[in-house]
Formats: sequence, C-alpha cells, structure tokens
Amino acid sequence: MRNTTKWFQGAVSAGIVVVLVVGVLFTLWRRPVSSPTGQENPTPAAQVQAPEQIAGAPPTLTPHIVVVSPLPSPPPFPTPLPTPVVTRMPVAAPPFVAVPAGEANRPYTIFFRDGNLIKTIDTVDSAEKSIVDIRAKTSLFLGSRESSAGLWGAISPDGQRLALVLTDFATADEARQTIHAGPAKGQQFRIYLLDLTTGELRLLVENARRPVWSPDGGRLAFQNTKTWGLGVVDLATGAAEEIFSVEAGSEHQADWFTWSPDGKRMAVVKTWGGIANSGGIWIVEVEKGAEARQIVDMGMNAVLLEWSPDGAEILFLSDRGDRSTPERPTNIWSVNVETGAEQQLTKDISASAGVPVWSPDSKWIAFAGTNMLEAKEYYQYDLWLLSSNGNMLIRLTDDPITDLNPTWTPSGAGLVFNKEEQGLWELDLISGATKQLVPKITSYWFLH
Repeated sequence: MRNTTKWFQGAVSAGIVVVLVVGVLFTLWRRPVSSPTGQENPTPAAQVQAPEQIAGAPPTLTPHIVVVSPLPSPPPFPTPLPTPVVTRMPVAAPPFVAVPAGEANRPYTIFFRDGNLIKTIDTVDSAEKSIVDIRAKTSLFLGSRESSAGLWGAISPDGQRLALVLTDFATADEARQTIHAGPAKGQQFRIYLLDLTTGELRLLVENARRPVWSPDGGRLAFQNTKTWGLGVVDLATGAAEEIFSVEAGSEHQADWFTWSPDGKRMAVVKTWGGIANSGGIWIVEVEKGAEARQIVDMGMNAVLLEWSPDGAEILFLSDRGDRSTPERPTNIWSVNVETGAEQQLTKDISASAGVPVWSPDSKWIAFAGTNMLEAKEYYQYDLWLLSSNGNMLIRLTDDPITDLNPTWTPSGAGLVFNKEEQGLWELDLISGATKQLVPKITSYWFLH
C-alpha cells in the first residue's frame, strides 16, 4: 500500500512538471520574434510560414496572427506659457541724475488746496500760508476731479498768477446731474485769474475748464464745455477763439492738450468720448489757422500728452504695444513731431499712476508705475526714471506704499510726489534721501 502511494505521488509530480514545461514552450512559441534592436520583427503576417510537417508527428497547430492597427493619438493640448521667473529689480544707487553745481538746493513753492482754501508751502521755511478762500470770496466752489472739472488750477510760468476752475456745484452727484444739461442748469465751469501779488480775482473765460498756460504766460488754453473743442484766450485782450473743433453732436472731445516749447503749436487728443477718454493725436498751429495734422491714429487710445522741452518728441500713454503678461499694461510711447514715427518706450511696466514728465534737459522721463512681472497679490506702484530713448530704466523706490504723480523740482535735482495716505514727499535725486513736505494731502498740486 505504501508503494502504491509513493508511485501515485511521483506520477502526480511528474505530470505537474510536464504541464509546466509544455506551458512555457507554448508561451515562447506564441511570442513574436524580436529584432536585434528590441523592436518587434516587422515581417508582415502573410509572410509567416507554418512549421514543416514531420512524418509520423502529430499535426502542428499554426498560430493565428492578428495585426491590430494602432489607435490614433489624441491631439496634443496647448502647452501654457510658463510664468516668467523674474528677479526683482533693485533700487539704483544715487546719484540718479547729473545736476549743474549750485542748482541742487534751489528753493521752490508748492501750491495745494484744502477744500476751497488754496495754500502754499515754501521749502525754505516749510511754513504753510493761506492764499485765498474761494467759497468766502465768491459764491462758487473750487473745481475738482470729482466734479468733472479736472485740474482745479494752474500756475503761470512766472509764478505770479493762478488760473482757477470754479463751478456752481460742490459734489460729484451735482456734477453728474448737470454736466451735460445745458445753459438752463446755469454756468457749469468758469476760469478765473488770481493775482498772487494783489489778491485780485477776476473772470477770464466762461464755459471752460482744464487750463494750460502757454510757455510765455500770455495765453491760456482750455476745453470749451459747450462745444468740447480746444480754445485759447489772450490774457491781455480777453479775446478767446477755438483752434480745434470736434464734430457737433458727436461724443468726441478735445482733451489732454499740451503746448510746444515755443508756444506756436499745440498737441491735442481727439477722444472717442463717453467713458473712452482717449483717442488720436493732432498737431494744431495756434496762430496760422492751418488745418490740424494728425500724427497718431485714434486706435492708439492715447492719453496724457507731454511735449518735450527740446520740442522734438511728445510723450503719451497707451494700452497698445508689446507685452509678456496676460494683463494689458499702460505703456509709455513717444512720437516724433515732424515725422510721426512712434516708439514704445516701456514694456510690462504699467505707467498708470500719473503723467510721465520730462526732465528739464529732455534726457529723462519720470513716472510712477508697477512692474507687472513682479506682481503677486497686488500691484506695487513705485517711482522710475526712463532715458528718453527707452534704453535705460532706473528704479527709484521699492515700497509697498503707493507712490503717485511725480513732478520735477524746478532745478531738476528732485522729484515731488504723493505717497498714498502719507501726503506729499520729495526725493532728492542726488543723495537719494526722501522727506515729507505736506502731510495728508490727496488733491492735485503744482510747483514753482
């Protein structure tokens, strides 16, 4: 009995071995033949021959080879552009500009407003002085951006007179209700002249806002709030004429105008109108009465013009141009006055925090803007200097507190600017030092 059991166990074991060997051989026989490179043999299925039949051997099974066409590859998904890795641009080391000897410390006066009260502060003694209380002197209000007046005033080139925009209404709501209501609602805007020596305040021109002095101080440009054209008034005679008109009944307006340094021409933007306060640029001959010449197309959406002191170029801002960011920055452009050749001066730095301003020697452009490639959770607005050809960019500040509206000091040795919620400050471009001039100021201001 024991022998029978051993024989049975041995037979089972031998059977298992035979089955395993046959399985392995069958698997190897079914495997496709591989090429030396490791790829499947490319021999077509029709050329595979069955093994030769051996006499007396059991019939050989011919493998059934199925050729399966490869599935089409799915179309590739667009690869998103990688986020640029940007090294934060450092603040440059002073001095930032060269200033003639003796000019760096030239004093100047700041004119600013406190409600309807106009004040000054002198950099010599830093003492505030009240010039005039408009509401107490007249029944009118000092204009403001909120009341659609734009700039509330402008200082004459000799520093002796102020052109002031006065209005019948005090609030933005009143302005919105009456700005396009016509004469039945009363006079909307008037420009008055304030003599800073005598204190005399007199009416210069009605239906007018946005005063801009000619370089010699003899004329004043303004926007006519009845026709929305560009007017000029002679201060000696009081005679006013419109030198650039827009189509009657259209929404176009003449805006963002600036004088040439010689006072013979003006550059003006013909805006699309409505909320689109941008457009193309025209050159107007002030005295000859020649037809205006367009130098920048309407599609450029130009705003905030600034004629260079040397007379060759006009700066403007535009949302057009090359960029590396999904957001569209406000770029600084220049246009040659004679040829109309345009040049984009900035890219990926949005200069949307004030008018870009030329240095007195036309070599530099100061502006407030944000480097959009550095932005993370918010856009930080700092002060910058840009060479007139756009080849050099200098960072002046790097501060989470927003810096706005830089203006050159009369000597060109410094910049005065608004620091958000911290008033008016000065940056010395020779030493790099900053100091507060006027605390808590938020309105427009100007220097002499």
